[in-house]
Amino acid sequence: MHTESIQLTLPVYTGGRLKAATYAAKAGIAAAEHGGAATVVQTAIAARQAVFGVLRLQQLVVVAEQRVTAVAEHRRIAQVMLEAGTAPKFEVVQAETELARARGDAIHARTAVGQQTAVLRQLLLAPQDLEVTVAEGVPPTPPEGDRHALIATALQERPEIRVLEATARAREGLVRLARASYDPSAAVVGMVNNQSATVAQASLNWSVTASLTVPIYAGGEKEAKIVQAEADLRTARLNLEAAEQQIALQVTQAQLSVDDGREALAVAEQGEGEARERLRIAQVRFANGVGLGVEVLDAQTALAAAQTQVVNARYDLQVATAALRAALGLADLPKESGS
Repeated sequence: MHTESIQLTLPVYTGGRLKAATYAAKAGIAAAEHGGAATVVQTAIAARQAVFGVLRLQQLVVVAEQRVTAVAEHRRIAQVMLEAGTAPKFEVVQAETELARARGDAIHARTAVGQQTAVLRQLLLAPQDLEVTVAEGVPPTPPEGDRHALIATALQERPEIRVLEATARAREGLVRLARASYDPSAAVVGMVNNQSATVAQASLNWSVTASLTVPIYAGGEKEAKIVQAEADLRTARLNLEAAEQQIALQVTQAQLSVDDGREALAVAEQGEGEARERLRIAQVRFANGVGLGVEVLDAQTALAAAQTQVVNARYDLQVATAALRAALGLADLPKESGS
């Protein structure tokens, strides 16, 4: 004896449950997709910051090596003047001490580059023995517009907002589903049965029925589900509102950092020009025998400090600009081939 049966149920009326569940599912898919985009953007921002860190330190190595060269030249001049009898030996000793210190600073600067490059390799999931070369590219361009326009752009472009908006839509769908979960439903059920002991005795029969389901009592379960779904919806909307406020704050702070970075760079460049002139005067005085070598060394140290400030100010401005663009949702990702 064996029996085969096939049953097909076609919902005719679900009280809105199917529509609500589909709406919530589509919103959930959209939230997941936007969440992936947000992760890509955050990874790009982290990589860009790491690159800026390497570039900054590479420029500081250049400054340190320039100071080594300058102090070495001063030591050479002091040695020549000592041999000519126009400078005491202390000038040479002092220059040699300062040269050793400058070489130590250069070593520390190169070590810092290696350490930051190792961090970049880790971020790229690259092996630590991989040779990585970081080159200066086109500096990021500060976006134009007043603060209100920039905030509006951020709220339009940031994937995090799209995630929270989609999440709120999904919660709306779940509220509808909870309200419709215990409404009446109707369906058409078709069934085909084949039962037999032998081929000769096979019996085939079928039936089509209509069913109507009307929940009578759920013990408060429906109300509890509706309350929970509505609470989740309120939470999602509050999260969206808080994210909008946070993004507005990020844009405001980033824009202020860009403005501050411009001013700091201008001041640093002015200080570098002054330090160069002070060094020139100190070198002329020392060469003419009216100045001390320590004045030259101090001026060289001051110039190196001024150059360091320029490097830091330049990259602080680039980092602030990149942060502002990121706050606006401008990830500046390279376009994929064929896109």
